[in-house]
Amino acid sequence: MNWYKIAQATTYPRGQSHPEYTDIGHMNPEDTDNLDQEEYLWIWIDGKVDYRKAPVSRQLVHGNFWALSFIARTWSGRFDLQKDLISIGAPSEGPLRFKDVPSSLISQLHKIFSPSAQIWFYGSPDSATPGVERLSQKVLN
Repeated sequence: MNWYKIAQATTYPRGQSHPEYTDIGHMNPEDTDNLDQEEYLWIWIDGKVDYRKAPVSRQLVHGNFWALSFIARTWSGRFDLQKDLISIGAPSEGPLRFKDVPSSLISQLHKIFSPSAQIWFYGSPDSATPGVERLSQKVLN
């Protein structure tokens, strides 16, 4: 089933405001107000979301928890607790890069992190869906 129909995605044209990938869950460790905050990194493994909490002060990335060769072949992203935003990055290698975002992934992200969070998809130029898109929350309804 096409995730466009499930999620009723809204495409933002160039010049229109949308968060950059690094605006979601990438806190600045030089901002001393954020040092006690935690970042949430997640990855899609065998149909399930696996996630880790990491202190902002450590500046950890997905490669600190999962093999880089695996990360490149699956969906991954971050949850920003302060902004109530979730990012989904498209796989850069392998067969999943040509597939649509699974609706079960979107549902799991809402259940794990926040039912009210906005989800932003960041596709690579050669993925099934290139560009930046906001996914509607109607997936869970």
